[in-house]
Amino acid sequence: MQNDNQSNTPPSNMRPRRLAAWLGLGLSKTYELMKAGEVDVFHVGRATLITGESAMAFRERLIAAERAARDATCEQ
Repeated sequence: MQNDNQSNTPPSNMRPRRLAAWLGLGLSKTYELMKAGEVDVFHVGRATLITGESAMAFRERLIAAERAARDATCEQ
């Protein structure tokens, strides 16, 4: 059975620590992604939240870039 943090489907919204765990990244790198606009961030009161849709889109971009790089090296 998979842990929630390792599920393929993100929660609808999550806090930075949960996003870091879901992506398998450190918290510092997660904050860098947030600051760079790689994921959509919003605030409710003092809570910082990231949309699950943007987290999934970010992960899909990473996977697509990895596949493209792999395919490019295979074609040479």
